[in-house]
Amino acid sequence: MPNCFPILVEVNIAGEESKFGTSRDEAISLVEEIAKLDHIHIKGLMTIAPFVDDPEDNRQYFRDIKQLSVDIAQKNIDALT
Repeated sequence: MPNCFPILVEVNIAGEESKFGTSRDEAISLVEEIAKLDHIHIKGLMTIAPFVDDPEDNRQYFRDIKQLSVDIAQKNIDALT
């Protein structure tokens, strides 16, 4: 896409009050709205997992963000690649 500014959409997948980003529930509608903007191209989703002692405890959050990405892709929103 020529002359497009690539962005990531931050999703607060863990629902932490200390973190920024859209909620999981609002992410799809946000992506739909961004898709209407000229010169903006969503390259993907991002999240910052909670700080935990055992990194394995965060696997579910990364599974959730991956599933959200799949859900958005299935809606054929022309914004996320």
